[in-house]
Amino acid sequence: METLKEHRLYQINYHAANNILELKWLAETANMLDQDFLDTLDVFSDLAIKKKTPFLLIDTHQFRHQFTDVQTTMSLRAQNIIPKYVQAGVRKEAFFNPEGAPPIKGDYGEMVSDSFHSMDEIRNWFASQS
Repeated sequence: METLKEHRLYQINYHAANNILELKWLAETANMLDQDFLDTLDVFSDLAIKKKTPFLLIDTHQFRHQFTDVQTTMSLRAQNIIPKYVQAGVRKEAFFNPEGAPPIKGDYGEMVSDSFHSMDEIRNWFASQS
């Protein structure tokens, strides 16, 4: 594993053996703004383009942010971030969530998102053809 970027809100790691780009949210996200969320995803998507990775892993175990305007923020994510993931060649985006967290799912044509509670589930999903 190679750490590509460290920030008070997150850490971005690249797992070359499996071609996985990981965004690990940190506890300081409790103090971030909606724009910080989008800025982080912009950095992450730029690295996805650079690495041409088919797999994204988002670890939400320490994510504490409470969105001020979740609808607008998610709309901006769909407009500005998802196309960059597709440009990077991302096929699967896995959310590694703590137990009890609401599921996150999405189908963006060339890319799908899903939620999991274990790394084994994520590895199996990345390895599957579906």
